[in-house]
Amino acid sequence: MRAASACFGFEDKGVALISLSDKLWDGGKACGSRYFLNCKRGNNDCTEHVGSTAGIVAMVVDNCGDCGGAAMLLSEEVFIGLGKLEVGTVLVSYQKSM
Repeated sequence: MRAASACFGFEDKGVALISLSDKLWDGGKACGSRYFLNCKRGNNDCTEHVGSTAGIVAMVVDNCGDCGGAAMLLSEEVFIGLGKLEVGTVLVSYQKSM
């Protein structure tokens, strides 16, 4: 069963999903916005295919509250596209998409 999100309840928004820290969440104004994410170069935790233009666009569906600073929680599908899942964390660059 799919968990409800703060932005869309139980509405299916696909699998490229992220939750934002309070700093990026902006009181919920970030709901539905999209971010282009890329694993930071020089990071051994990046997947092999990540390069200067490779990356993933993910939709904001929730707030991760205490995840801190400019942190994001990534859906498994987004994480696998950027880094090695077994590592658990990955440094990313991000830019709000249009």
